[in-house]
Amino acid sequence: MGDIMKNHLLFVAISSLGLVACGTTKPIKQTSNAITPPQVVKSPDFRHLPTKSCKNGEFIHTSAVLALDKQGQVTGVSGLTVKDKELALHITQAFKKAKYTPYLIHGKPVARNLDVAISLKCPPKSRR
Repeated sequence: MGDIMKNHLLFVAISSLGLVACGTTKPIKQTSNAITPPQVVKSPDFRHLPTKSCKNGEFIHTSAVLALDKQGQVTGVSGLTVKDKELALHITQAFKKAKYTPYLIHGKPVARNLDVAISLKCPPKSRR
């Protein structure tokens, strides 16, 4: 229980037509259990998220808990605070297509949750 670790990963996706996602990386608290945190192998792709609920240039901030298996595959996403259910579904799907290295405890892969935070910037309204 003394091995609490929160990892916040950085995600950036640039697109002129879709949402832009970005976040901050915070230092990881090292523990006495020799835990190696996961690394991003394939970042989630947030470029084609629906923007119906977006306001011009607004940021949507959310955190999520990713359930990682022993291979680093995202098997579940929980804790999203996005009110738009369609947007939340698309964020979940993007995270599930991402790939990470697994957590390692004393060099052995383990299934474990990963806390992440993202900020999505709504695109400016197009001028026609």
